Formats: sequence, C-alpha cells, structure tokens
Amino acid sequence: MCYGVYFTAKMLIQYFQEHVVPVVSMTPMGEIMGCRDASGRVAKWAIEQASHTILYEPCTTIKSKALADFLVDWTETQYLPPPPDSTHWRMHFDGSKMRSGLGAGIVMSSPKGGRLPYALQTHFAASDNVAKYEALMHGLRLAKEIGIRCVHYYDDSDLVVQQDSGDWDA
Repeated sequence: MCYGVYFTAKMLIQYFQEHVVPVVSMTPMGEIMGCRDASGRVAKWAIEQASHTILYEPCTTIKSKALADFLVDWTETQYLPPPPDSTHWRMHFDGSKMRSGLGAGIVMSSPKGGRLPYALQTHFAASDNVAKYEALMHGLRLAKEIGIRCVHYYDDSDLVVQQDSGDWDA
C-alpha cells in the first residue's frame, strides 16, 4: 500500500504538489509513513513524499454507505417538469418486445381525470426501442383521431422522448 501511494505521487507529481491529497486506508498508513524508526524502502518513500501534503485517514465507513455518499455527491439533480396545465391531455406509453412480436400500452388521461387505456400488438420482429416508437406513434394517432389538440407524453425511455422532442439526435 505504501508503494502504491509512493508510485502514484511520483506519476502525478503536479497534482500532489498543488493539492492536499487524502488517502483513506484500512491500514495505519499515517503511522507507517511517519515512523521515525523506519528503514529501507519505507523510509525512502516517506522522505520523498514529505514535500507533499498527504492526509492519511482511517476507513471508518461501511462500504455501502460510502457508495451511497459517492452517488449523492456526484449525481446531477434531476429536473422535474412542471405539472401540466389543466387544459392538456397526458399520454403515458410504453412498448415491449415479445416472442410473437411487439406489444404496446397507452393510457390517455383527460384534463378532468378520465382515463382511456389502449393496447396494441404487432406481428413483426424488431427491437425494444422500435416497440417504444410504435407505442408513441399509435398514441399520437389515437390523440389526433379523437380530436386532442395538445398532449404531454411520458415514457420511461429517455432515448425515445429526448429524440422525439429534438433534444437528442436520432
């Protein structure tokens, strides 16, 4: 472990010179590297690292908590869309690939809270994303046929929604 820190400091010398570097370890690295009675390689490594500001910290967290803390620190905050107006219909759709073809489900929700469920099955082989696109297209056709002029649509596939809205390239 001491050699790993030494080798890393040697390869990333510019970073170690500019920043305080915390090293978290289950072993008492601070005591090993700071021991005045050390000899041999460990003493050589400690002398070479003395010019850097390295903080040796004990590992006190549980692994699962460390992973959760990492995810909280590095995950971007998700943007929640504003609630739809009371004049707009909502369409929730999803598609899935099956052995016998593609299946799709669509639920149209009116501004007053009424629901119109719709299911379809196609008999050709394609990918799961194609099934989601088929569900979106059939849902929009259904909305047009019943005279809906404005609809907000939702799906669990970010790919389909972002491509259709023009945010991502198809």
